[in-house]
Order: sequence, then C-alpha cells, then structure tokens
Amino acid sequence: GMGAKKHGGGAGAAAADIKRVESLQAIVLADAFARKLRPATFDGPKALLPLANSPLLEYVLEFLAAGSVEEAFVFCCHGGDELEAYVAQVAPRFAPMQVSVLRSRAACFSPGDALREVYEANVIQGTFVLCGGDVVTNMSLAALLRAHADNKAKDKDAVLTATVLPLPLGHRGRPAREDAAWTCDADTGRLLHFEALPEGLCPEDGSPWEAPDTDRPPRVAIPLEGVLAGAGAASVATVRCDLLDCCVDVCDHEVLTLLVDNFDWADLRRDLVAGIIGSDILGKTVYLHEAAAAPAAGPCAFAARAHDWRGYGELTGDVLSRWAFPLVPDSGLLGTMDWQRGDKRAAYRVGRGAVYREEEVDVARTSTVGPRAMLGAGTSVDQRASVVRSVVGRRCHIGAGATVLDAVLWSGVHVGAGATVRGAVLCDDVRVGAGATVLPGAVLGRSVVVAEGATVPGQSLYTTHAARVRGAGAKADDEDEDDRDDRWAETEDGDGDDVFGDDDGDAAAEPPTPCADLGDGGAGFLLARTAPAVSFACARRPGAQPEESCFSEDGGSEAGDKSPEEVFKENAADLLTGMLADGAQTDNIVLEVNALKFAYNRSVAACAAVCVRAILSRAMSQARAAGAGSSPPARKTLLLQLRKAIVRWGPLLQRYVTSTADQVHLIEALEECGQSMPWVVTSFSFVLQFLYEADVLLEEPVMRWAKTAGAAKEGTLRRDCYAHAGKFIEWLQTAESEEDESEGEDDEED
Repeated sequence: GMGAKKHGGGAGAAAADIKRVESLQAIVLADAFARKLRPATFDGPKALLPLANSPLLEYVLEFLAAGSVEEAFVFCCHGGDELEAYVAQVAPRFAPMQVSVLRSRAACFSPGDALREVYEANVIQGTFVLCGGDVVTNMSLAALLRAHADNKAKDKDAVLTATVLPLPLGHRGRPAREDAAWTCDADTGRLLHFEALPEGLCPEDGSPWEAPDTDRPPRVAIPLEGVLAGAGAASVATVRCDLLDCCVDVCDHEVLTLLVDNFDWADLRRDLVAGIIGSDILGKTVYLHEAAAAPAAGPCAFAARAHDWRGYGELTGDVLSRWAFPLVPDSGLLGTMDWQRGDKRAAYRVGRGAVYREEEVDVARTSTVGPRAMLGAGTSVDQRASVVRSVVGRRCHIGAGATVLDAVLWSGVHVGAGATVRGAVLCDDVRVGAGATVLPGAVLGRSVVVAEGATVPGQSLYTTHAARVRGAGAKADDEDEDDRDDRWAETEDGDGDDVFGDDDGDAAAEPPTPCADLGDGGAGFLLARTAPAVSFACARRPGAQPEESCFSEDGGSEAGDKSPEEVFKENAADLLTGMLADGAQTDNIVLEVNALKFAYNRSVAACAAVCVRAILSRAMSQARAAGAGSSPPARKTLLLQLRKAIVRWGPLLQRYVTSTADQVHLIEALEECGQSMPWVVTSFSFVLQFLYEADVLLEEPVMRWAKTAGAAKEGTLRRDCYAHAGKFIEWLQTAESEEDESEGEDDEED
C-alpha cells in the first residue's frame, strides 16, 4: 500500500515537471495571403509596414510579451531576410520572450499551408497562441488562456478557443466583406455553427459605400439538427452577427495534426473551424471567448486589423486616439521604422489636441498642427501649412501653405508649397509637386512623383514597379478570387527569390506608359482602382461620403487659410458625424469634443453649437434614409427622426448646457443652423419642443429668447425663427398662466 502511494505521487510529480517544461509558445503569421495592401507590399513584407510610425509587427510582439509568452515564432513565406534582420535588432527588447523567424520551405498560398509548414518544422510542443501579423489589441491574453484551460477542463475534446469582440453591424471597425454569423451555446460558449457571409455588408461594385441597414441583417441558413444536437436539451443556442473576429486563437497541438490530415483546408475560419464543428467523425469542439466579457480584460478591450487600406486608416486613427492603450506612441513600448539604424524605441511626446512629436521637429509659428497629428523626427512644417488628423513620418517636408488632412505620410515624403493631400497614403520617398492635389483614397507607392499642379484621382493605386502593372491597371482592385500574397501572385515560378523587385523574366516586354494622372514630369504607373468599401478614403467615416454637414462647403481642404473657429467647426463636424453614426457612448464623444475644445481654445457654448448642428444633420440623414432617399423627405418623417435624434443625444447636449445663459446660446445656435438648413426655421417650434421635452431647455431661457426675438426687425432670420416658434411659445405662456391661477387658488384656500 505504501509503495503504491509513493509510486502514484512520483508519477504526479513527473507530470507536473513536464507541464513546467512546456513553455507558452506563439505563432505569428506574417504573410497577408491577400492583395489588399498593394502597392506597399511590393517593397517589403506586410508585417513591417508602418502603423503610426512603428512596424505592425511591434504591436503583435508587445501584445504577446505582455501575455507572458515565452517563445514566439514569426512565420513567413517571403521577406524572410528583412524579417530576420528586424528580429535580430529588436529581439533583446522583448526578453525574456524569445523571438525567431520561421521560414517556409515550400510555397504557401493560405494560412492552412503555413500551419502545415509549422507542423513540419516540429517546433510546437503543446498549446500555442496563433495570431496574425497585422493585429493590434490590448486585450488580456491571460484571460484568453484561462478561458481555454476552463474549456479543456469541462470538455476534453476542445482544441481551439477563438477570440471575438462585440461590434455592431456596420461599425467602421469591421473589415469589409468579412462578416459572419456565429451560432454558439449561450451557456458554455461552444461554437455550434459558423457561416461566412462572402457577399459582406458592402456592395462589390463601384457604387458609393453606405452603412448597411442594421435593422435587417443578412439572412443565414443554419442546420438546426446539428445545432440542437450540439447545444443539448437544456441549453440555448444564440446566433450572433455582431462579433468581430480578433484573429487571436489559442490552439492545441492537435489543430496542426488536423490541418495535415485535411490538406485541402486553407482558411482558418471557413475551412478549419467550420470543418471541426461540422464533422461528427473528428469529435472535436471549438469555443468562443468574448474579450470584452472577461473581467481581467476590462470594459475597453480593443482589437483591430490592418486588413485593407480602409482598415489601415481606421486603425491609424484609433491608435492616435489612444483606444489601443498602452500601445500608444508616447508609451515608450514601440520601436521606430529606423530599426535598421539601431533605433530601439520611439520617443514621442503627446501635447494638447493629441499631437505627437518626436525631437528635432521644425514647425513654423504660422502653421497648424492637430488635432490628432503625428510628426516624426527630422520633419519640417513650413509657414501657413496645415497638418490635421494625419501621421507624418521621419524626414518629411511639408511646404509653405500646404494642407495635409486625414492622410498618412511615411518616411522621406516631400509635399510642395501650396499642395493638398487629403485622405491619402504616401509611401516612402514620395514627392508631391507644388500646387498639386492628391484626392481621398489615393495610395502612392514608394518613390512615386506627382508633378506640379497635377490632380491625382481618388481611390487609385500607383507604383513605380513597371513589371507589376502589366494588364492590372484596367480593372478595379476588387479583392479578386486569388487570395495569394502579392509577391507569390506576381511571381510565375513561385520560388519567391525576386519578391520585391521587378520580374526579370519580363524584361524584354514593353514597359507601360507613365500614368497621366501624375502630371507632366510625374513618375509612376496606375496599378488599379480600389473599390470604395476597401478604400482609404472611407476610413474614419460612416460611408464614402460624409453625412449631411453644414459646417463646411468644401470639406475643409484649405484649413491653412481659415480661422481657428472655422477649423474647429470642420474638425468637430467630421468627428461628430462619424461618432453619432457609430452610436458611440456619450462619455467618449465628450472626451473627443473636449480635446478639440482645448486644442482650439473654444468655449462651452461653441461645443454645444457644433453638437446640436451635428444632431440636426444626423436627423436629416436618417429621414432621407427612412424615406428611401427622397429629397427632401416627408415632413412627418423628418419630425419623427428629429424627435428620435434629440431623445437619443439629449444627454450629450446636457453636458454642455448647464445654465440659463448656456440655454439661450443654444437657441441662438439653432438660429444659425437655419441659415444653411432652412427646414430648421420652418420646424423651429418642434425643435424647441423636443429639446424642452428632453430637459435640455427650460421655460425661462425660452421666454427670455422670445422676448428679444419678438423685437427683432421684420425679415431677419431671428424674426422668422420667432414666427415659426409661435405655437410653442404660446403653449408655454398658457401653461405658465394656468400654473399661476392654480397657485392663486391654493393661496385663497389657505
């Protein structure tokens, strides 16, 4: 008996020792297996593209290091030399986590192929973390690992736990054409059915992209027999279309074995996950983990991917807005794009209006920088130039009177005097001539030159690689069926040796003609036109065109010639248009508006004015949508949407309207809205009534305004507003007199 007990204890101790030896490992898939960030991926691997002036891979490695990963393998099919050089430079910063590059020995055309190569390398010991090389997240990896361990304890057949984040349909953070329906057990989180929505929620043609109708989500066919059998009699199965795939999974080693056995599995969701949960023979299960639902993850877990140019723009703005904290430029955690020179960590300082600057930045006194702007070391901004909601890399030059708005400039970019760059991406060493204009959605590859005075069309891709554009410039870059990575898709022999230069095999072919879009003297070729749903032009906006906004007639492209008040209004218009459409929380909107308030030294009344104007514009946009696009919409429809908007966003106005004087200023702001929105004047009585019912306005300020407005001259805007508000004012006076009479009767009875 004693011997048996001793023997059993020894076995348990040995098992414990084995568990301690098994280190926590991670696999990072550095390859894109897609063509969605051309032409930037012609010049380097996607994982090393800059995001807020730091390599994308930095964000992934910081996330893994913070989650106590001990060994990380960066798997790549091509670009291995650059990745190995990068890892050799930065690996000491991530100690004790060991970082190494794992290069494929054969051509890989999908994530499934990549993981089969990982299996052949025989480096994974047990449970491992799997994530993409373009993921930026601050969620708790420890919470995900605990969730997977709990799933394994309850279900020995669990082999994979996928991380999702609740995100409403149509949210700007959702990748285009990657929506899916997840059917899971509401109690355990077990995934019962996965249905990809290949059509997505955005049109595939070239029509302007609009936010989807969230009241009517796409139809999905669900096999009830399999779902009910998997859920069990006592469980409830829920169908979720509001989940964002974070592309961060915890997998058992058995997942690699399944991929080897099923060599036709390519996609990790449509093939691997759907194959596991749809097979009775395999007998394995998959679970979902909601990052925001984990107590350790906190209520503000963030996850996003640089999936395409639109996603890249969204993610850039989110990083500058600090949603990915602590992965922010001023934290000292992230490296720089000059890692080849031995630079270790970025040294940014954040100032008023979320403006990030490195040292050795030369900014002229008469220039405008911010809000939400970033300037790398060695950059100069000349007189009267404007850099707003943009990222500017190192060693860039912004000429006198130039405007950079909603744009991303990489290293060594030169923007000439008086030029305008709006909603575009300019890769390394791009030159924009004086007086030129680059329109939203344009992406200029490395060393492209725009001639003086030229106008570059929006939603277009340009490159200096002549061999890449043969036969490609005529069609839209509409994310075609070939989902291979750029360099494998363009290399005929598939060996990937010459992955970043022109294809020598086509040297005898006639080179394409330089693109006329770049002007006389420009350098570069048109690669493709981008579909609106994946264009950088749609980033940070609810659609390709902003909702109706009356702050600016020209979109604010000449910010350098405008007063701080005008720039404040334009920036607030763009900000509020997107946040109201996204249904953001009131506290988050107030935080963003206050940042603009302090950046431009505006008053509380000015904040209330821009908020109420955005709410009125939102009501009109919703009324047009409800009226099937009729312009103008029916009056009844407009008033209904107006009431809904004021009820929904009344608490936002209450944050800026706290005194009687504030309420009078708010009514005066409504008068100003009537100059550009005539329907506000004709509906003035209803506007005041809805604000009164929402407790934004009280009786005394309305009557005080009515007293002065009634004395205004005939034909003025104020007098017109007063005339249309007559019914509501008369109702207030009647209610006041009735209240006085009732009080008088009460006094007589006393």
